[in-house]
Amino acid sequence: MSFFFKPTITFDENPKKTYLPGDRVSGIVTVDNAKPLKARSVIINWSGTTKTWGIKLLHPSCCKTLFKKSEMVWCAKDGENELPAGKHEYPFCFVLPMECPPTFKGTNGENKYKVEVEIDRPWNIKNRVVERFIVNRDMEFVFANDFPWIYRCRFNSGIIFQSGPVIVKCHMAKQVFKPGDPVNLIFDITNNSGSRVKTLFAQLGKRTHYHSRSQPSACSFTRDSCPLSVDHQILKKTYYGKPIQLPIDLAPHSEGTYNISFNLPVRATQPSFESGLMSFGYFFGIGIRVANTLSETVTFRVSIGDLDEERLAERNKEHEALGLEFPEAPPAYSP
Repeated sequence: MSFFFKPTITFDENPKKTYLPGDRVSGIVTVDNAKPLKARSVIINWSGTTKTWGIKLLHPSCCKTLFKKSEMVWCAKDGENELPAGKHEYPFCFVLPMECPPTFKGTNGENKYKVEVEIDRPWNIKNRVVERFIVNRDMEFVFANDFPWIYRCRFNSGIIFQSGPVIVKCHMAKQVFKPGDPVNLIFDITNNSGSRVKTLFAQLGKRTHYHSRSQPSACSFTRDSCPLSVDHQILKKTYYGKPIQLPIDLAPHSEGTYNISFNLPVRATQPSFESGLMSFGYFFGIGIRVANTLSETVTFRVSIGDLDEERLAERNKEHEALGLEFPEAPPAYSP
């Protein structure tokens, strides 16, 4: 038997190998050997892990196991340690835990899921094949409970010398979006300063918060709210492209209403998530530039994810077939 002989792993009716928490993952491991294969056992393993690294210099990585199980699907019982020639198929099936975070790969951490087949061969290297699969976030509840939002903030009219505050109210029709969705931000600006407001701008960004060790619960995306010291956490923030700028000329002690419209990047496909080891999310950065001073920016959170209607329908059918019942989501909040 060739040293490079490899079994294959096939997932049932899911060519994209994409699942939601609570889904049943099933498939077949195929061992097609033309000649008898010296082997003691065939084992199928499946696991999910979340891991961070490089948080602190010379500090070990932190890996948390989300689930890990294995099944021995064949074992030599006659003492010959030989798998007969032919095509052998071994099915596998397991259910993903509901608390699984979505698949993610960042600069200092990742969430990954895999199925592995291992053939134990006497006096030889174990033959291993690994197939990764994707876990998405179930956004059904998030979309169902979305509601309009008003973000209020105060800007200074100068860094050292100030002539009064500028109050900004940002109105959003929703807080949960799909990749590529249009966004319309409406700004009510009250200029209580003695300077003119010259520019209004907005931009989408993403941020990831990594921990050097897992915490009992997730924390928000600010260093101050994290229970860990600054050398045991990393907060990374980046923006998509350049900010969208709207030239305005709001006179001192006056009010004005403006709007900025743009489309979210279609490449923003990573679902938002939070866990005790790391969190990933999106935000809008909005700001103004007052005459004769630098720009000032504030950020507020939004969620981005996809809602796979077809996949949800399939999952609901599976749950009905198994006799599973889930409580209905509460009605959306209306301010």
